[in-house]
Amino acid sequence: MDASWSGRLQRFNLALFAFFKRRLTVLGALVAAGTVASAGLGVDTPRDLALLLAALLAALLLCADVTTWFWRPRLAAAWRLPRHATAGLPFFASLSVENRGPSEERGVDASAAVPGAFANDAPLPDLPPGAEATVAVRIVPERRGRLRLGSPIFLRPDPLGLRRARRTAG
Repeated sequence: MDASWSGRLQRFNLALFAFFKRRLTVLGALVAAGTVASAGLGVDTPRDLALLLAALLAALLLCADVTTWFWRPRLAAAWRLPRHATAGLPFFASLSVENRGPSEERGVDASAAVPGAFANDAPLPDLPPGAEATVAVRIVPERRGRLRLGSPIFLRPDPLGLRRARRTAG
C-alpha cells in the first residue's frame, strides 16, 4: 500500500472519528460499538441472542436519532471576539445567547465552526424563555490569518442520552 492510499485512509478515519465524537455521547458510542460487536457475533446463526441484542441496540440508536429531528431551538446568538489571536495559543470568544422560544432550553452546549481553528464546546446554563446568558468558547487557531467565525452551533443530547442534536443559530 503506497503513501497516498494510507494518507487517504488516515484522513478518512480521522474524519469518521470526529463525526462520531461530535454526534454521539459516550453512552451512544458504547451502544454503537455494542451494536457492531453483537452484529458481528450474530453472523454465527446458533447465537440468536447476539442478533437480538444487535437489533435492540440498533433500535435504540434509531429512536435516539428520530428524537433529535424534532429539536428546533429558538436561540439568538452574537459573538464578541478579541481583535488579535496568536496561532497555536488559545483565546476565548464571548458568546451571548438569548432564548426566544416558548420553552426552557436545558443541557445545551455551544460551539463554533471555524475553518483553520479548533473550538471546544461550552455548556450553556438552563435558559428559561426570554432569558439571556453569556459563555466563553475556547478557540485555538491552527494557522495565521483571518478567522471566519460563522454561526454558533448548538448541541443537545436526546432524551435517551445516546445522540447529540446539532443545530446552527440563525
